[in-house]
Amino acid sequence: MRLKDKVCVVTGGAAGIGKATAARFAEEGAAVIICDLNEEQGIRTAAEIGAAFYKVNVADRQAVQGFIDAVVERYGRVDVLVNNAGVLRDGTLVKVKDGELVKQMSEADFDLVISVNLKGVFNCTQAVAPAMIRQGGGVVLNASSIVGLDGNFGQTNYVASKSAVIGMTKVWARELGRSGIRVNAVAPGFTATEMVAAMPEKVIKGMEAKIPLGRLGRPEEIANTYAFLASGGSEATEAALKLSRQYFLEIGQPQRAKFIARRQSEACGKVEAIGQGAPCDKEHDAGQDKQSSCEPTRDASLHHIPMTRAYAIRRTKSHPVAPSDTRSRRARLDKAPAVLLDGRHRAGCLRSCT
Repeated sequence: MRLKDKVCVVTGGAAGIGKATAARFAEEGAAVIICDLNEEQGIRTAAEIGAAFYKVNVADRQAVQGFIDAVVERYGRVDVLVNNAGVLRDGTLVKVKDGELVKQMSEADFDLVISVNLKGVFNCTQAVAPAMIRQGGGVVLNASSIVGLDGNFGQTNYVASKSAVIGMTKVWARELGRSGIRVNAVAPGFTATEMVAAMPEKVIKGMEAKIPLGRLGRPEEIANTYAFLASGGSEATEAALKLSRQYFLEIGQPQRAKFIARRQSEACGKVEAIGQGAPCDKEHDAGQDKQSSCEPTRDASLHHIPMTRAYAIRRTKSHPVAPSDTRSRRARLDKAPAVLLDGRHRAGCLRSCT
């Protein structure tokens, strides 16, 4: 079990992706603590998966600090924080008919989404960071969204919050990495949660039509990703892989899935292997399919992530290697190893090119 005896906190853990993540962490042997504003659902979920539950408003800095202090007092540490709590209050910026303003996104709806989705992530991470620094390390996983990268009609507030989460993740990876704290963001595509289920059927059908798999992502698929990142991967596969500057993993949109990573500034060793396979040491000619010429290495936790292609960015200030270029030239992070994910044969296989 990859998270055996780890103390893991999941915000917004009563339902949806948060519930699936908490359940997966529990299966991996972690001591799981969930918090949510929905007390009834939270207590029920905690009982189902064997977790502890606290009713907390993540937008309230003082309440969050009290929650984290209580967890540290009870368990002695916090190894993993998943900032999953989030809300939706959709609406267009303005709606004008016959030259007259008839509707607009309310200030209250904008402020609520920002306070939970963005300030809540800030509050929880700021509260837990000192404890992680004192204990010598930890993992912070932030919930972003594909719309934080691409935008989405009628979601000014939500998109703003999820884009900002990616920005904060990049900052914290730099600030906290020196203390052994890995900070990552996961940007799911459209996922079949209770929140999405409440949308009109026409909207859901439109989402499905944009996804090559023809379906929404499942909370369990996102939970698999969180479990992998929480363990760092190396604990399960004994791989010499460090991702303290890994920024975000975008999943749920097979045509755009990508894994973006940077190595630590200090030497962190070579990626020797992931899973049971070996690193790829082959040059790839133009038009040659990597899947057929390389022995892929796999991690079981990623087998059910619905992605088809990934690419890595270079260590220096160069542009990302475009997906179309990965067949014609060798993908690498300068002189460092690159990690590619490609699911054309099986979703979530990992390989390294040296």
